[in-house]
Amino acid sequence: MRIEELISKEQQLIPVGEGRYLKGSVNDSLVIDTKRQLFFWNSKGIAGNTVDWLVKIKGMSKEDAYKSLGTHAVIPSPLFYPTKKRKDFVS
Repeated sequence: MRIEELISKEQQLIPVGEGRYLKGSVNDSLVIDTKRQLFFWNSKGIAGNTVDWLVKIKGMSKEDAYKSLGTHAVIPSPLFYPTKKRKDFVS
């Protein structure tokens, strides 16, 4: 799960200029770097990644945070290549 998806469940995020940063509309000291997948909450003096958000802000244990994020993991399906029926070249 991307950090902006996780945080946007609780905080309304707005773009900052044309770049990769988002900030909280209510808490403007909350800044999300979408490229590095990090948050910085300057007024509280905390920063981190998705696991840190769940541990520091939501109060989860690290184990529960990893489990929670694991349920949102996208596992790609195996590739499937359709095959055509071909005639044998042996005569």
